[in-house]
Amino acid sequence: TDIESVEVFKDSGEGATYFVLVDVSRSLSDEDLALIKQSVKDFAKSLSSKDKVYLISFGDMVYTTDEAFDADSDELYDAVNGLEIKDDNTKLYEALGEIVSIVSDDKKSSYPDRNIAMIFTDGIDATAGSLTQEEAVKKMVDAGIPLYAFAVGDDKEGKDALGVVARACNGTLESISEQNSANIMSGFR
Repeated sequence: TDIESVEVFKDSGEGATYFVLVDVSRSLSDEDLALIKQSVKDFAKSLSSKDKVYLISFGDMVYTTDEAFDADSDELYDAVNGLEIKDDNTKLYEALGEIVSIVSDDKKSSYPDRNIAMIFTDGIDATAGSLTQEEAVKKMVDAGIPLYAFAVGDDKEGKDALGVVARACNGTLESISEQNSANIMSGFR
């Protein structure tokens, strides 16, 4: 399975670079965002000190940091805690394009073959951005970056669409809730 291939990286003694995409659009409730923030922190706790994490939020635009955080750093937790709902749109495909841009800038990636994208959202919104779904998926696949989606909320149609994109990028979709999030996040690394 895909999760086992992620495990292989961990066992190799080398780190991985995780791109954690967080939706900050108003389609999320405050409870959804709180669950996402807790899930990201739970996930970060399970990482190795060799791992790096890019925290990228997206809504009307894509907000990225210049540098990756160390997985176990206070800076990462502070950045996650600082996320807030602020935008009307959800430029998810542009966020995927941003990952590929960062990865293709070789000097930024410590482990060029070990890039894993994770997205936390309530589903796909059809906000037209500069990239189409097909273009974003092609960029991710060409760059060899799997996309694992973690969906919150009750938007079945949005989650189904998100699952299609995640699977097209050689990843999976998990629905997370207060009840299962800690288990799912500790199992994924």
